[in-house]
Amino acid sequence: MRICVITDQPSLVKRPHDMSLSNQKICKLLGRKLGDVQEHLARLQQQEQDGLAQELQKL
Repeated sequence: MRICVITDQPSLVKRPHDMSLSNQKICKLLGRKLGDVQEHLARLQQQEQDGLAQELQKL
């Protein structure tokens, strides 16, 4: 089995290896942290359990 590496694909557009984004500027502008992925996922799960999705669908 051969492992395929993205750099082996000549037909793809060249992009940087690290395309991650930083929220440091907006955090500084707002004067607070925005939270991490785990916090946001937990909040989404709680909203689902509270029926928020059904309420939004009614709008």
